[in-house]
Amino acid sequence: MPPKIQTVDIGGRKFKAREGALRKQLQVPESYKFTKSDLEKIKNVEDGKNFKFLGKEFVMTRLLKKRATLAIVLMRGNR
Repeated sequence: MPPKIQTVDIGGRKFKAREGALRKQLQVPESYKFTKSDLEKIKNVEDGKNFKFLGKEFVMTRLLKKRATLAIVLMRGNR
């Protein structure tokens, strides 16, 4: 089944994003709810560095950082 693509509108700018991409990349179930503090910790890891999330080790990539940043922005809502 192909990933579901959503159109996101933030501050008048529209772009497309894959639904659940961050969860899939971090290997968490669809029911997992991210907290803002979790996402901030992930976002602050430097590119290329290893980090642990829920007991699993990952390498920070530019794409992962972008997805975490987008999730933080979406949590704030459209202001």
